[in-house]
Amino acid sequence: MVQNQTKTKRALGLRLVYFLEKELFSVLALILVLVFAIYSRASTATISMSVSIYDPTATITVISPNGGETWYINDPKEITWDSTGDIPNVKIELTRNGSTYETIVASTTNDGTHPWTVTSPATSSAKIKISDVLNLDNYDESNTTFTIAERTVPPPPGGGGGGGTVYPLPPVEEVEPEVPLEGDKEIISIISVQPREFYGSLGTYLTVRGIFTGQAKLRLSKNGATSPVLALAPKTITLESNGERSLSIEIKPNVLSAGDYDLLVEDGEKKVTSEKLIKVISGTLSSRWIRQSDYPTVSPGEEFEMWVEFRNTGTIPWLRHVPASVRLGTSRPRDRGSRFGHFSWINKNRLTLIGQDTQPGGVGRFTFRMKAPLRSGIYREYVEPVAEFSQWISPDWGVYWDIRVESKQVSLREVIARTVKKLIPAPTPAKTEVAPQPQSQPTNFVTRLLNAFLNLLSRGFAGSGVKTGD
Repeated sequence: MVQNQTKTKRALGLRLVYFLEKELFSVLALILVLVFAIYSRASTATISMSVSIYDPTATITVISPNGGETWYINDPKEITWDSTGDIPNVKIELTRNGSTYETIVASTTNDGTHPWTVTSPATSSAKIKISDVLNLDNYDESNTTFTIAERTVPPPPGGGGGGGTVYPLPPVEEVEPEVPLEGDKEIISIISVQPREFYGSLGTYLTVRGIFTGQAKLRLSKNGATSPVLALAPKTITLESNGERSLSIEIKPNVLSAGDYDLLVEDGEKKVTSEKLIKVISGTLSSRWIRQSDYPTVSPGEEFEMWVEFRNTGTIPWLRHVPASVRLGTSRPRDRGSRFGHFSWINKNRLTLIGQDTQPGGVGRFTFRMKAPLRSGIYREYVEPVAEFSQWISPDWGVYWDIRVESKQVSLREVIARTVKKLIPAPTPAKTEVAPQPQSQPTNFVTRLLNAFLNLLSRGFAGSGVKTGD
């Protein structure tokens, strides 16, 4: 008989525990009501109150746009964010001046992303603000301003990787005024050019040394043609102590086809031509996946290191110090912004440079760091090598990691204790010179009530085999 009574009490206790676990926030709301009733010493008075329950430990972090981007009016974009804790819905707002806000959406499911077609007017001081609908004091904004602009030219094909996009030559950063030539004023000359050979799909940084003024014009022509193929605009001009000048010139990828080129220097009425001085080489860029680091399991916000190796199966070396340097980019879709961005990345869709120059047949390694988002879950991250501003290095091997982001396990008892601590402030201790007053009794009663509630949960979970963290 006693044993049956014990089993009945145990079953009732477990049912109570399961009910309390399911209705946790309702129970906490009732406790709040009880606390207010006790403190107000309600006997026959009627108390009317409104209680909003939200997770006090929840956080929101804006991912994109987070500052520095340029978004064009009428372009479709994705506003993205991370969150922790219990936030069912969020409100998204936009400020164009840092003081007034316009609502993009008053309430949308907290799924980390919201589509938005960029609206006018243009501004260079835009920020996105994302708030918890139940607690508008819990919000995050873009770290710095981003730009909303009118598009003046159509977007280039190929995205950030270029995909064969041809960019205009840079303007001259420094041009010296005309200076009379020293010595024989009828003579100008080309002393040296480096490099003499380069791959057209990679481009190069060309250095020309010679005797000419800072106003000299340099042109490339092909196979003795009289008309120039490409005008060269120096980025820097350096005057040497011996009167020679050194010109630094960037030749963009895919601007010159394969073949031999003459270099023509014009300085006023004087001209000099060096025939077949520069050779542009053709070739192919391709890769094969070799190996990569393991799929990681990390905590929210944790920084961690990853790597992947590819074999250079093409005929062009993978180089670091050329305009089309070989980098590791985000893929599927290409050039997308990653939730795992790290401050060490080149930008939000370029993880790192190739570790070292890699010749055809060699194996190149990309080593990079990531920072996990704050929201738990399993994320798939695709990557692919790219020769920047030239082309993606085919084929796309579909290289990815499944990254598991897991929060540290916290027992139900700890969650309740933290929540109660935030919702019910500790009573102000009585001064030592004043005798304890009767009104301190309700505080003691509330404390005993909460402790009994927590102990009941612990005993119930201990009997049910559920881990409580004690």
